[in-house]
Parts: sequence; structure tokens; C-alpha cells
Amino acid sequence: MHSRLSLAAVAIASCLSTFTFAQIPPRFSPSSSEELVLSFGSTSIVPGQQIGINVPALPPKVASTTPLEGTYLLSLQDPDAMTPAAPTIAQYLHWLQPGLNFSSTPNSTDFPATIPASATVPYARPQPPPISPAHRYIALLFAQPLNFSIPVAFQGFNATNRMKFNISVFAAEAGLGAPVAANYFLVSNMTVTNVTNATGTGPSVPAFTGGTGKIMLSLWVLVTGVIGGLTLVF
Repeated sequence: MHSRLSLAAVAIASCLSTFTFAQIPPRFSPSSSEELVLSFGSTSIVPGQQIGINVPALPPKVASTTPLEGTYLLSLQDPDAMTPAAPTIAQYLHWLQPGLNFSSTPNSTDFPATIPASATVPYARPQPPPISPAHRYIALLFAQPLNFSIPVAFQGFNATNRMKFNISVFAAEAGLGAPVAANYFLVSNMTVTNVTNATGTGPSVPAFTGGTGKIMLSLWVLVTGVIGGLTLVF
């Protein structure tokens, strides 16, 4: 009985270690297993959450779950523009913000960031076209090197030029290293079934099947199956 219990415990631990990496959707790089706290008003974004089309025009608040020293750079990109099936202008750059600093004093449960007033590419709220299923909006936080500058190949990106950005190439050319934290959310503008969600009333049309919700559901089914097997053994 003890050997079977130990085996089940190992299986559950393995599952948990596999599914803790949930901040970034599958098939996207670069990535991080540390959650970046994003919130619109009083609403915190759960990684993989689908929210309504009424995303605020002001950028989200940013925070870290752990103390972070130094200066950081934030990017927010849409890898599904114009549509997930035909991402002809992806990645669409919604925000490129260097110069973030994080408080050393926690605000209840996290450490809020101070965001400079100016940005390399200012925040543009998500507005996927009504012909498209839900888009992924992926936020990545990088440690910003000393003497950081925008790589030459990316100096043309600005408030009016956001199409065909590539965060992997940008990070490599800027010497950013791997992201230290990440988050992502889904937004759909399709006029199908409206529900009340995080940012108001909007369509609930999940196009991306690899989000956190289904990952956690699969994990729950697997864990309960293992526990159920143990009950039968007993």
C-alpha cells in the first residue's frame, strides 16, 4: 500500500511540476514560469483568462509577486493578428515600455511597478476584429541591461507602426536574456454569446484551447483519477 501511495505521490508531483508553467500559452517563445501581475482597475488578470472587449484605454497596473531590484522592460504583443488562423500582421506590438522599477515594499500581496510616462511604443488597448476568434495578448517582463538601447532593426516601431514585431529577435538583439515574469489574457470581439466577465459584458468565444483553464481541468481530472485509484487499492 505504501509503495503505491508513494508512486501516486510522485505522479501527482510530476503533474504539478509540468503544469506550473502556465503563464504563457503553449507554442510561444520566450517564456517564464513566474507570474507577472496585471490588473485593469481592481480586476487582476488570471493567466489565460478571457476578458470582454471593453478593455480600458489606460494601460494595466503592473506588479511582481516577488521583490525585484534594478530596471525592467515590459512588452505586450498579440501573436494572433489579424486572426489566429491567418496571423498576417503578427506580432502586433501593443506596448513596449522600458524603465520600470518595482517597489521594495509590498502592497498587500505584491510589489507594484512604477511606470515612466513615456514609452518606446505606447500602450494600445486590445481591439481584435469582429471577424476573429479570441486573440492572445502576451505580456513579458525582462531585466533591462545597463546602457540599454533599442536595437537598430526595431527603431522604426512606434505608436503608428506596430505590425510584424518579433519579441524573440528583439530580446536577443537587445541582450535581454530570458523573461523574468509573464502573463497573458484572451480577448474576443465576435458577436456571439455575450456574458458578464472581467471587463464588462462581452463575447465568450474561446478560440485558443491551450489556456490555463483547460490545463487546470486536465490536472484536476488526472489527480482525482489517481486519488480514485488509491481509494480502490485501499
